[in-house]
Amino acid sequence: MDRDALLLPATKALAYAPVVTPGGQTSPYGLGWFSTTYKGVRIIWHYGLWVANSSLIIKVPDRGLTFVVLANTDALSSPYPLASGKLDRSPWARLFLDTFVIGSLALPTAQ
Repeated sequence: MDRDALLLPATKALAYAPVVTPGGQTSPYGLGWFSTTYKGVRIIWHYGLWVANSSLIIKVPDRGLTFVVLANTDALSSPYPLASGKLDRSPWARLFLDTFVIGSLALPTAQ
């Protein structure tokens, strides 16, 4: 995704852009991805939820960061109002964002 191998840059930009409703309101959901901000930083994200499994993908385009969590339980996503675009209600998302995006903890490097 980040190297534009799957989608053309224009297509990816469209997928990551929030949708404007016919009434003129901006929705946090685009074409398959949410586009929101967290403490002033643009965040692109998506979640999955099904019986006994869930997922969370958070992209921070300006920093080249992607966080992916896959779980064998629906508890990663089901307790939180992610469908309404409220990523900050997820403790997993907040921990990642506050530590690696907002905070000053350095990212691990490959040995």
